[in-house]
Amino acid sequence: MDKKMVPEVRFKGFTDAWEQDKLDYIFDILDGDRGKNYPSESDFLEEGPTLFLDTGNVRKNGFLFNTTKYITKERDCSLRSGKLQLFDFVLTSRGTLGNVAYYDKKTHVEYQSVRINSAMLILRPIRRNIFSDLYLKVVLHGNLIENFMKKNHVGSAQPHITKKIFRKCWLESHQLLKNKKKSDYFLII
Repeated sequence: MDKKMVPEVRFKGFTDAWEQDKLDYIFDILDGDRGKNYPSESDFLEEGPTLFLDTGNVRKNGFLFNTTKYITKERDCSLRSGKLQLFDFVLTSRGTLGNVAYYDKKTHVEYQSVRINSAMLILRPIRRNIFSDLYLKVVLHGNLIENFMKKNHVGSAQPHITKKIFRKCWLESHQLLKNKKKSDYFLII
């Protein structure tokens, strides 16, 4: 049975039911490389061409770079996946769950080559024509991720969420919020 989601309190113009979209409709959800070329502790450098993120770099409210480690260009090129692109979101998925950071232009200027570690996922927006990055940023920093992680994580010693499970997370939205200009307007007020 299809249950309509209609809030009691409504803004003018919001008369329809809310819609639900799975996160894998909104994002390409990507793992980092966990293969044989994954760097060991001896591969890390104090400086280098590619920043290799640690879960300490991804906090509840974005990136924090008080400690950093790097890998060589050769190691970077040997890894198959887990490379950030401008405007990606990074989500911690093992140990510390649900921290989200946004790889914006300011961060990209300082760190042009960045890789995630095996305790993270990349959320790469694929519906920018529908959902603005500002809207996605606000939603991802809200309760959606935290609540989903609490209900769906596996493991007790080191809780984690798999990419497969995370794809099942639903985002509720209204048709008016799927208009980029309108959604940004509502987020600003």
